[in-house]
Amino acid sequence: MGGITVLAAVVAIFAVVFVAKFLARSLRLVLILLIMILAAVFFLDISLSTVVGGIKNAVLAYI
Repeated sequence: MGGITVLAAVVAIFAVVFVAKFLARSLRLVLILLIMILAAVFFLDISLSTVVGGIKNAVLAYI
């Protein structure tokens, strides 16, 4: 995978999280987002530890 694909995936993930933060703070939506992000990680074959660490930090920041 090229750097552009990874960059696009990261931007898309942050965009989804940003929009979801304003739409609702329900736990169900957060779980759906996490599932979608993990699915994207596996499909795009990004470094799992880096993405999981970023997601964990983002979730802790929002809670």
